Amino acid sequence: MLALKLTGDFAELERWMDKLAQAQDSMRVVSANLAEETIELIREGFATSTDPYGDRWAPLKLRSGQPLRDTGGLQSSWHRRFVTAQGFVVASGKDYARYHQDGTGIHGPKAQRIKPRHARALRFPGPGGPIFAASVAGVERRRMVPEKGEIPSRWRERYIRTAEEVLTELFK
Repeated sequence: MLALKLTGDFAELERWMDKLAQAQDSMRVVSANLAEETIELIREGFATSTDPYGDRWAPLKLRSGQPLRDTGGLQSSWHRRFVTAQGFVVASGKDYARYHQDGTGIHGPKAQRIKPRHARALRFPGPGGPIFAASVAGVERRRMVPEKGEIPSRWRERYIRTAEEVLTELFK
């Protein structure tokens, strides 16, 4: 017959077992905090006019100021779409965000830019009034979020720090 004698702080062991049982909830908390960190990183990109990789956004052509910050609507539209223990999704509430993220390319016959002949800008009717453009070459690409599958090192460092802070707090 084999007999084992176990000694130690079993109350502490039970506390750790309880905490591990709550791991699913803990990971949801980590995901929620990472989603908020992502929104903060996006807002920092707007403040510095840079993409997640540190590259400057294309400069403005028809107005002064910072790109993508005319009314502040696009910047403030970023929100958590959903959070689970497995991850999170943040999204913009503006349909046109994707056109700025990816750019729209060149439009017109034979891929030529359509330019005004007698004025500084073309004028198109828009939902809130006229829209002016120097050409119909499309919207410049100004990435607000990383490309799919590519997490920039600065974002990765912030994610690690955030996860460590949350987990340290949860498992005190």
